[in-house]
Amino acid sequence: EVMAKCPDAQRVASTAVSLAMRATGADRGILATREEGELDFVPRVQLTTVGTGMFVSGEVEISDTFVENAVSKKVAAIARNTWDDVDLSSAKSIVALQIRSILCAPFGDEKTVQGYLYLDSVGAGRMFSPDDLDLVSVIGYQANAQLGRLRLTDKVREEQQRRQNLSRFFSPDVIKHIENEAEGGNLDPSLSVREQQATVLFADIVGFATISGGMKPPALKRLLDDYFDHMTEILVDRHGGTLDKYIGDAIMALFGAPFTRGVAEDARSAVSAAVEMRDALESLRKERPEFARVNFRIGVNTGRVVAGMMGSKRRLEYSVIGDAVNVASRLESSGEPGKILIGEQTYEATKNAFVCEYAGERQVKNRAQLVKCWWVLRAT
Repeated sequence: EVMAKCPDAQRVASTAVSLAMRATGADRGILATREEGELDFVPRVQLTTVGTGMFVSGEVEISDTFVENAVSKKVAAIARNTWDDVDLSSAKSIVALQIRSILCAPFGDEKTVQGYLYLDSVGAGRMFSPDDLDLVSVIGYQANAQLGRLRLTDKVREEQQRRQNLSRFFSPDVIKHIENEAEGGNLDPSLSVREQQATVLFADIVGFATISGGMKPPALKRLLDDYFDHMTEILVDRHGGTLDKYIGDAIMALFGAPFTRGVAEDARSAVSAAVEMRDALESLRKERPEFARVNFRIGVNTGRVVAGMMGSKRRLEYSVIGDAVNVASRLESSGEPGKILIGEQTYEATKNAFVCEYAGERQVKNRAQLVKCWWVLRAT
C-alpha cells in the first residue's frame, strides 16, 4: 500500500529497500534493475546504516557471486551465516566487508529477471531467517509490480504526448500512415517512398524581414505562434491537410499525401483551405493591431510527387519532392500579397467550385515550359 502511493520509480525503490531493511534488521540494502534487452543491472537505490545507525545513501559493495547465483536460478536465496559457508567464507568481498548474512530476492516475469532486492548484515549483525527471505521476496514482488505500473503509465503518457505532437502537424490519416509504416518496418527512407498525385500549398508572409525588424523577439515569437496556430488549424483540422513543414515564416502543406480522397477532391480541399486562410488573415489584420502589417502570398499546385519518410536514420520526416512542389513554390513567390495563385491542373480540378481569373504564364526555374496559372477569387 505504501509503494502504491509512490509517484515515481526512484521513490518505489527507496521505499522497498527501507521497508525490507527495517523489517529484517539489515545493515545494507540495494534494489537494482535493468532495462529491457540490457544484461547489466543498475542500482536504483543503495542504503546503509553502517557507522551511523541511520539510513544513508551511498555505494554498497555486494557479493557478486551470491547475487549472480540467485539471478541465474531465478530463485530467492539466503546465506544465514557466511562464516560457516565453505564457498562464501573465503570470498574476498565477504571477508573484506565482514558480511555475516545475505538475502537476495530476484524479481521479474516468467522469462526474465528484471531486478533484485539485496540485503546483508555485517560484523555481529543479525542472521537472516527463512521468514525474512519470504518477506523480502514479497517486498521485491510488490516493488516490481509498482515499477511495472509506472513504466506502463509512462508509456501511455509518452504515447499520448507523441500523438498530441503528431496531431499538431498531421491529419489522422497521416498519423495512421506513419504508425503503419513503423509497424511494417518501412521507416527506412529507401523502403517508404512512393510516387503519387498530390496538391502542394505554400504560404509565405510578405516582407517578414521588415515586420520583424521593428519587433522585440518575444513579441515576434508570439505573433508567429499565433499566426501558425490559426493557419495550421485551418489546414489540418478543418480541411484534412498535412503540415509538411514551417520554413521560417512560410508554411508548406500537402493534400492527397499519403492518402488521397481523389485528385480533384484533394485539390478542392487545398484551395478551400487557401481561401479560408486568406479570409482568416484578413480578419486578423482588421481586428488585431499586431497583425495589421502581416500579409501573405499563397501558391497551390497539383501534380506527381515522390512522397514518403525522408531524411537520415537520426531524423525522418514525412515529405514530398518533385516538379509539382517546385511549381507550387514558384507560384507563391511570383504571386501578390493577399492573393492565391494556382496551377493549371489545380484549376482544372477546381474550376467548377471556385471563381478564378486567368493570370497568364510564369517561368519556373529548371523548367523550360511556362506554367499557366489563375487567381482564385472566391468560392462559387
